[in-house]
Amino acid sequence: MNKFCSGRTSSAALPRFWSFGSLPSDLKDLRSFELLQTFSALTEDIVTGLVISSDKLKLFPPTIEAHRKIQRQITKDGLKSHTFELNDEKKIKIVLRGLDPEYDVNVIMQELAHQGFAPDLCHPLRHRQSNKNMPLFLVVLPKIAKSKKIYDLEHIGHWKKQTPG
Repeated sequence: MNKFCSGRTSSAALPRFWSFGSLPSDLKDLRSFELLQTFSALTEDIVTGLVISSDKLKLFPPTIEAHRKIQRQITKDGLKSHTFELNDEKKIKIVLRGLDPEYDVNVIMQELAHQGFAPDLCHPLRHRQSNKNMPLFLVVLPKIAKSKKIYDLEHIGHWKKQTPG
């Protein structure tokens, strides 16, 4: 069951669930509430959160600086955490297949730059068990209109696009 939590401290400002007369008896919910209060005090701003399951709390920091302060505190306290990419910050990720596993990544980056793309990253993908390079290369591009045209790309250097079939 999802419950809304807030780091606010006055009883009038708290959502009804967190009013002081009806604090939850479950210790995990109370710990989530205490964490939100701690993070709100740390960031000097209101941090909201959502209890996802009995042991998971999803935080919504109001600013990037608040996010950084909370992340430092989580690391310092040794808590487990995971950060998701925001939709605004997501990048376009494509996989090039069919190239030689030892193909030079710099050549791929230069060729993409020559064709008008601005790749942020390119590296070969490795097999999990053997740790050998596969004939697959991950290319990360900024999320702009020009980057979406990479799906129409016909060749990179001597490599020609292969169509399934």
